[in-house]
Amino acid sequence: MRLLLVEDDGMIGESVRDLLRDEGYAVDWVRDGAVALTVLESQTYDLILLDLGLPLRDGLSVLRALRAQGPQPGAGDHGARCLRAAHRRPGRRRR
Repeated sequence: MRLLLVEDDGMIGESVRDLLRDEGYAVDWVRDGAVALTVLESQTYDLILLDLGLPLRDGLSVLRALRAQGPQPGAGDHGARCLRAAHRRPGRRRR
């Protein structure tokens, strides 16, 4: 199974990527929504793990763009999407 992880937090992204790879999944990791949409123009994934609070283009904007495109001929549907929203911890500054 091929997964796209879209996560800007380096510690979270690295942990999730490594855990999924250890379980045998093929994982590509990008750090912002704009890059995710570029990658999705040429690659097909079974599952997209999408953070909502991304730089350049937030997760909901990415999801809306994917829905608006609909299935792409020859690329297939990009599979299920899993959205994740980070909870702000006290003392953590917004980027």
